[in-house]
Amino acid sequence: MSTPHKGQPRPESQVDETDYSSSSVSMPFEEIVQSRRVLQSSYRKFFFYHVLALVPTLVILTAALLGTLQTRELCHLEDDSQLSVSFGNLHPTHSEYHKGQCRRILDGQLLASTLALGLVGWLASYTSRKACLAFADRLIPRLFSSSLSILSRSPRFQLPTNEHGTGKDSAIVTVAIAMQALVAESLRVLSFYWACCILVTALYLYPIQERFSHRPDGLLLTAQPPASASSEPDWAWRLSFRDPRFFVAAWSSIAWALAEYGFGAFQILHQVALYKPADVEDDSSAFSVDADASQQQGRATAGQSGFSLLSGHPGNSGDAAPTPERGSGKARRMSASRALEQARQRLVEPLNDASATSRQQGYGAMGSLEEAIENGSLSDAVTDDDDNEESSAASGSSFSDTTVSLLDQELEEEVERFLIAKERSEVEAVLGVPLPEIPVALCALWRIDAMLWSIGSSLLLSASFTHAQGALGHLSHDRFDLSRHFHLLPALDGYGITFVVLVVLHTIVSSLWATSLPYLGFATTTYASLLFGLAIMVASLARWGLLI
Repeated sequence: MSTPHKGQPRPESQVDETDYSSSSVSMPFEEIVQSRRVLQSSYRKFFFYHVLALVPTLVILTAALLGTLQTRELCHLEDDSQLSVSFGNLHPTHSEYHKGQCRRILDGQLLASTLALGLVGWLASYTSRKACLAFADRLIPRLFSSSLSILSRSPRFQLPTNEHGTGKDSAIVTVAIAMQALVAESLRVLSFYWACCILVTALYLYPIQERFSHRPDGLLLTAQPPASASSEPDWAWRLSFRDPRFFVAAWSSIAWALAEYGFGAFQILHQVALYKPADVEDDSSAFSVDADASQQQGRATAGQSGFSLLSGHPGNSGDAAPTPERGSGKARRMSASRALEQARQRLVEPLNDASATSRQQGYGAMGSLEEAIENGSLSDAVTDDDDNEESSAASGSSFSDTTVSLLDQELEEEVERFLIAKERSEVEAVLGVPLPEIPVALCALWRIDAMLWSIGSSLLLSASFTHAQGALGHLSHDRFDLSRHFHLLPALDGYGITFVVLVVLHTIVSSLWATSLPYLGFATTTYASLLFGLAIMVASLARWGLLI
């Protein structure tokens, strides 16, 4: 078969898949091998860069966890008996604290319990996403149908059908995100509440453990009745990071952020794996292309970068042929149906040939039967007929099983390629651009932004909850007394404003990420969200007294 040149018109008939790999492609073998090597090298580099982009967030989280463990010495608890003996009746804002007591309270057991509460809280929040989406998917269509039935009575309120569908989908996503944000913030509060319960239990158990310990400095302190409680709170309105509840809140926040980081890392690496060159090559084999397009694609491949090859865009060259994985779903379905029909033909035609052969053998056997009757050799002819029928049936059965297994394997591969292409198109529809076209530095900022939102929201909400609880109490080596201003489960009005503000912020930002990212741009949305995350983080640290 002669190879068409550039000046010749494009052939009308498509080339069969069996001829595609042999004679319909005039691209030199060296160029094909070189293109595959470029794709493999680009994918390895692409995957390595995304793994490297996950390192800064992991380093920050690890440093934060180790920092809280090392700064447990700064945790102070007010010893009211020593305060009354040494300084008399001082104002609560001039209280003196004894250093080093929290380290034995904030031990590894309390750390493990708090981290477990944070992980369980995030898992419950993640599990609720599907439930919120399913509930919104059932609720919003009913509201739309009832409202549209009322408005449809007037012609001026009638809208096109596509606008109905778009508005309904956006409303479903927004309502689901709002519900999930409400559940997530509630679980943050619940995780911190249970951590405070464990902390109070540890504070009550600490004097008992100290009483039976043989520490020399423990004998210097004598049990004295607590001084008269002042009418004002023991601690000022501004919280202190010396409060042991700060370390509990920090550990719970870090656990929540670590769980979210792990899921985000798995998700981004799974999305990167969708652009694996093997999948792209399998998709390209499903299409029939002429030699001219193959030559142009080969020359375009030599002039493109690796990331543009993985993304499926031809770069700046306008005459390059589009890559197969960016093709329409209709062509993909036609390719799958064509492969299925060919496999069915391969399955049916040999069976027809086998049946025709068996019939011919049967007719021949009938003739031989008459001759055998005439010649007196009936038993020998029947034996030969049975042997021929058994051999033909066995050969037909073995060929049928082999063909069916090959057909099943081909269908499974076709379905797998279709699902990968479908998932890749869904990811690109959310991001607005193919993932290889997004700079890896922006992906690293994306993960840092999620970490700032997670830790900042948890610390800010726990700070408001701690302030609503009031002063923790007084600890001595003999006993622990809760303050009369302490409420383990405070009223909602003490932290309700912070709770509502965080729910609204999470709903707005997450809705923009889910619905408007292709219009706003990945970089613009990432930078804006990063600014909000930094603001929340700074506000939470200032609320705990770390900055002011």
